[in-house]
Amino acid sequence: MGLAYLGLSSAQGSPLLTDDDVMKGLAAPLVAQKLLGSVGEYSMLFLILMAVMSTGSAEVIAVASIIIYDIYQAYICPFKPNLKDGQCILCGNYLRKQKGDEDAELCTCKSADKCRGCEEDTKKRAASTGLVKPHYTCDVHGEFKEYQEHLLNYKNWCIVLCTFFSVPLCLFCWAVNLNLAWTYYFTGILISSSVVPIAVTIIWARATSTGVISGVIGGCAVGMTGWLSYASTYPGGLSAATFVRNTGEELPMLTGNMLAITVGGAICIIVTFITRWNMTPEIEEAEWERTRDIDNPLSPWVTKYKGELNLDDGENFHDRPPLEVVIRKFRAAKITAYAAAVLFTLFFICLWPGSMLSIDILDLEGFNIWTTISRGWAFTAAAFIVIVPMYQEINAIVKQVAKNKAESSTDAQNLAQGVVQPLQQNGAAIGMDAGNVNIGYQRTNKHDYIFQRLRNTLSRVVSISKSSQ
Repeated sequence: MGLAYLGLSSAQGSPLLTDDDVMKGLAAPLVAQKLLGSVGEYSMLFLILMAVMSTGSAEVIAVASIIIYDIYQAYICPFKPNLKDGQCILCGNYLRKQKGDEDAELCTCKSADKCRGCEEDTKKRAASTGLVKPHYTCDVHGEFKEYQEHLLNYKNWCIVLCTFFSVPLCLFCWAVNLNLAWTYYFTGILISSSVVPIAVTIIWARATSTGVISGVIGGCAVGMTGWLSYASTYPGGLSAATFVRNTGEELPMLTGNMLAITVGGAICIIVTFITRWNMTPEIEEAEWERTRDIDNPLSPWVTKYKGELNLDDGENFHDRPPLEVVIRKFRAAKITAYAAAVLFTLFFICLWPGSMLSIDILDLEGFNIWTTISRGWAFTAAAFIVIVPMYQEINAIVKQVAKNKAESSTDAQNLAQGVVQPLQQNGAAIGMDAGNVNIGYQRTNKHDYIFQRLRNTLSRVVSISKSSQ
């Protein structure tokens, strides 16, 4: 749209819009109107509506989720206020043996998908046609499920409140005549200081809460100070009449963003080393275990990734593979992420801007090359965004269908083997009774299956021996 607007303006001999109109984002609707007429107008209207509604709803839901699950649930009204690190949120017992307290009782809470009580609750609530569903009665997960439902209700009300609170915020931005570019750049100053702290919390076991918080707050403060200090040097300073114009200049905004991200990262790393200088392999492993303890017992991460990790179904929700297995399985993904991050950073920060700075004014051939690369990048990105998720979903559906067919055929074979047995005539009735154990039996895991088959085999052997006597 930007190139089309420049082309139309060049053909007319003068800009079609003023600089203020361009900063308000009116170039795209104008181009659509000029090139496609009424079809372009309606198309742009639908695009803007879909973009605003989807983005706005996503942001409102994200803010509500942060307020309820990250603040209210964690600090204001937790499920178990006195819960310690390494303890089960359901029963309060430790998940694993603790040093110095080897005799402590360990958690034996089953996974929700293997719980008989949860299965009964699901059936009752599915059969209920009333507006108010029956309460959960599961002794293990029922209380936690009730707590999660209350949080979900609070979240829904929080979404409504955040939606209403966003209205005066939008009216304020419109009243002070803020444009899109100013909003984008200012948002960068506010949140750029959190880039490095968030990254180190994921990839660096040494990172401490003091260092992360100090980096976010300190980087934001330094970025805001540099931004306002640079903007005050322009004519008019920071007066009410020139505040938006002076603070929206490129150099003050660039200074604020650069200071926020660099100073925030530096403060985070320095304070982390001050608060935790010694870091042994045992402490590092304990930190990663604490990170892995952050889990939802109703939907544990092992259940989600057991296919990628080639895991069997565990009896307890906290059964998980050793850390070395997880690191080995995701080593390729880790290397790919690091390599892609470095390459894209060099490409977008060094190569692409450097190639544009090498030439002041592009000739026709250079302009064609640049537009061709831009179009190629846009079409490749669009194809990747549209095709790859579709392919992954179709592939997952095909695999699940094949798995369901294989399990159905296996269950049918087991049923046939359990019902039709080559027994002697005198022991046929007994053998039939023994085989009926498999009727209606659904295999949940290989251990139950092996035990069931072993019991059927022993029953047939006993029946044959009795008949031979």
